[in-house]
Amino acid sequence: MDEDAVAEFLGRCPGHVLSQLLHRALAARPENGYAGSGDSVELRMVLVQASRVRNGPASEWEPWELAVVADAGGDAGGMIDRPGEPCLEEGTCPRCEVVVVSHAKEARCPLCRRSVSLA
Repeated sequence: MDEDAVAEFLGRCPGHVLSQLLHRALAARPENGYAGSGDSVELRMVLVQASRVRNGPASEWEPWELAVVADAGGDAGGMIDRPGEPCLEEGTCPRCEVVVVSHAKEARCPLCRRSVSLA
C-alpha cells in the first residue's frame, strides 16, 4: 500500500480505528525511551486532541486545551463508531495526572499504560 492509499484510509476510517492504529504506530517509534546523559529525560510519542471554545459568535476564542488520546486497551465495547466523531470520554490519569480522552469509557493511558475510567 502506498502513502496516498494509507492517508486516504486513515482519513475516512472511524475515529476509534484511527486512534487504535496510531497508538500502535506511535508505540513502536524509536523516539520513545530515554534521552540525554544519565537517562535524565524520558520521551513518549503520543496522539493529542486539541480543543477550544468561545462563548458566542462575538466573543474571543479561549486558549487551546490539550488532552492525551488513550486507546481502549483492546476492548472495543462502548466505542463510538462514526467517522469524525471526537473523543468524548474524558478523565485524568491517576498516575500521570494528565487529561486523557478516548472513544471508550475504559481506556489505558498511553504514557504509563494504567487503566483509566472516563466519563
